[in-house]
Order: sequence, then C-alpha cells, then structure tokens
Amino acid sequence: ISLPITPKAVLVVTHTGDTKSTSGTYGGLALVGAPVKAQYQSHYLPAVEIVEGGFQVGRITEGNVRVDSNVISLEYHYLAFV
Repeated sequence: ISLPITPKAVLVVTHTGDTKSTSGTYGGLALVGAPVKAQYQSHYLPAVEIVEGGFQVGRITEGNVRVDSNVISLEYHYLAFV
C-alpha cells in the first residue's frame, strides 16, 4: 500500500478489531525493522511489513499456518504512524 511517506509504524486490524484467530494472522503492529509475522516450522511468513514509501500486506498459506492480512472477504482498518 503506497503512501507519500514511509511510516514509522503501521497497525492493521479487521473491522472487528482482530489481529489473529485460531485460523490465521490478520494483522498487528508493524514497526520499521520489526514486521508482523507468523511462524511456520523454522521460518516466518510476513503479514504486515513496512517498506520504503508505504507498507505491504499479504495472503500466504503454508501447511496449517495462514497469513490473511489481504483477503477480499474481510474489511481491514489501517493506521499508519509517520
């Protein structure tokens, strides 16, 4: 998601305020150099990550671990701190 400035932090929640459930990670608080991630075996799957000029959200499934921070059927609220 492009922004006119790189944020220092980004908070992503669903319309009900959730960041996680038993079925997946929907969001959370990402900081510069500290993305929101879900662990799968010996590595991590990015959910929310600050990048130059904005932030990235994703949808990834590996095994029984899901990252659902960009699902068309859910409504999200994004708060960027600059």
